[in-house]
This record gives sequence, C-alpha cells and structure tokens, in this order.
Amino acid sequence: MNNREHSKIRLAVIGAGWRAHYYIRIANALPDLFERPIVLVRDREKAEALRAEEGLFATERTEEVGEYSPHLIVCAVRKGEIFDASLPWLMKGFKVLGETPAAMSLAELVRIRDAKALGAKYLVAEQYCFYPEISAMLQVLRKGLIGDPYMARVSYAHEYHGASLLRAILNTGILPFRIAGERYSFPVTGTLTRYEACREMKSVMKPSDICRIVFENGKLGLYFFNSEQYRSPIRANSIHVLGERGEFRDGTFSWVDDKMTAHRESLVIEERTVCTDDPNPNFAKVREILKITFGGETVYEKAYSGKAVLSQDEAAVLSVMLNAVREPENAVSLEETLEDAYTALLMREAIETGAEVRSRRMPWAYD
Repeated sequence: MNNREHSKIRLAVIGAGWRAHYYIRIANALPDLFERPIVLVRDREKAEALRAEEGLFATERTEEVGEYSPHLIVCAVRKGEIFDASLPWLMKGFKVLGETPAAMSLAELVRIRDAKALGAKYLVAEQYCFYPEISAMLQVLRKGLIGDPYMARVSYAHEYHGASLLRAILNTGILPFRIAGERYSFPVTGTLTRYEACREMKSVMKPSDICRIVFENGKLGLYFFNSEQYRSPIRANSIHVLGERGEFRDGTFSWVDDKMTAHRESLVIEERTVCTDDPNPNFAKVREILKITFGGETVYEKAYSGKAVLSQDEAAVLSVMLNAVREPENAVSLEETLEDAYTALLMREAIETGAEVRSRRMPWAYD
C-alpha cells in the first residue's frame, strides 16, 4: 500500500452493475477499513443518477479516479470487456482486481499473462475458496486426517469457480488434465431471481452440466452444476471429498487414525441471521458466519468488526479485496485464475462436442 499502509483503503470501482454493487456495498459497510469508494461509469447521466438515487460517489471522468489515488481498482464491467477496461489502469501502475472470468478466449488469457510478465499488478476476483465454510474445510483437509484427497465431487459454483474449487480441494496446482462433459436439461421451479422472489409456480428448462476431470497425477474431479443453485432455497450446494483414510461430506469429516480408531466430526458453525430493510429478497435476510471450529480449534473467524453484517459471499469477496491490496501468501494467484478460465473453455468444448478433451500446458504454468 506504498506509504499509506496504515491508512484506510481507497477503492475505485469501474462499473455499476449487480457485481460492482457487491464491492460498493462491502466498502460502505466497513467505514473503519475503507474510505468512501469512487465509482466510474460510462456517461454523465448515469453518474448523476447514481449520485441522486443511491448517494454514491460516482463520476464519468477517468481523471477524477486517478486524482483519488486508489489503493485498488476493481473492474466489474461486462465479461468480455474486463481486461481491456483494466489495462489502461495497469499501465499507469495501479493495482487492479478484475471480476471473473479472467477472459473469454484463449488468446485473451495469453494476453493477460503477457501483461503480467511486463509487471502489471493484476489479480482476478476468484472468491469461492474464501467462503468461510469452504476456507474452514480446506484448512482441515490440509491436516491430512483423511489422507491426500484423490477424488472430489463439487456441486457448488459454475465453470471457472467450480474448477478453482476442485483444484484447491485436490491440491493439484496447475497440472495437465483430460475432461469429458455432458449437458442435460430438466424442468426446475423458479424461486428467486437476482432482484425478486417468484410469486407464481412456474417451471423452466434449465441445463445441468456434468464434467469429469482427470488430472495428470490421477486425481479425479467431478463437477455438477445447475444455475438455480446460486439462489434457490430448494437447490442445495454440496461437496464430497475422498481420501485414503476417510472422507468429507457436506460439513462432516470421517476418518481413521494411526490406531485404526474411526472418528466422525463436523465443522461447528457459529452464525447469526440478520433481517435488513433491503427490498431485494436476496439481501432481506443475511446469514453471517462469525466463527467455525473443528475439534475445539478455530478454523475460521470473521476478519472484520463493527456493525457490518456480511454474507458468506461478501465475506469471501472482502478477503479477495484485502488479498489484492496486501498481497498475502494465501491469495489466489493470477496464474491459477488463468488456468480456471482455461478449464472453463475446455468444459464448454467437451460438453458441446461430446468428446474427451485434453488440456495443453499453457504459458502461465511455467511462471
């Protein structure tokens, strides 16, 4: 953070859509940690509307963002425009956190890697490994109770997010792999959109994607996802991990110790549900995880204080933001997020062609 390491974080957000508002909301909820963020949009009319309707510090002038001297710039524009919108700021020496995915094509992924090689300070906002429950699970997995994980079934997040979780759980790093996939469509009852609750019983056909990823070291990742899982109260997420000595399944570890004594223990979650006055049903009730223990040991504790109440996703996004500013050792590297986006490209290819696809070792794998 240069010479202002002990000052509040100055955040600039490029864009004002659904995802951009996550960063704005988090920063505004933590005034002891962040200064009031500045929001850059395309035109004056949009900036004026954000100032009048939401009270945001919004501008259409890029020079005003530069004058604000942000510690971090978050780029949350349309998926295909993220890196192009980030590049001018990177070339000016700013730290930039780009929203996911890293890119939409292999050529763009290589271009990002080349920019990094030139010294650009760029990270991609891959947050799922920092979900409190997932972070706690990973910490316990690393203790080796179930042995080295060799198989993981993840039904939690889509494409590049799912790939990131599989690699983190299996601890593969960046390895060549082969992938096969299929897509099925089934009727699903809609319950909740990004902005409102569904009031009428209505079923729509939704794709369910299934992929099998076999890594070069023999470890197996099974990916299942249906887009209704992100918000639906009737579509649960799940993670199942197998190791030589036991397994993890949806919050519970089962294993045998050196004396062949079997154990079964769950993550103990201390949480609270807070009702808000937000008209959006997604934020009307916030489930906040305060602390997670395993065997009496704390494996997660919220990293913020004060009156702020953050959901799992918001707490994870906060971790990514702090990682981007402070560069701790546990940050997800740019190389890993490039590999996640590459994996997503091959997922689509495998599903669309019906053929098994083999990855190639990309330039970022050698960085």
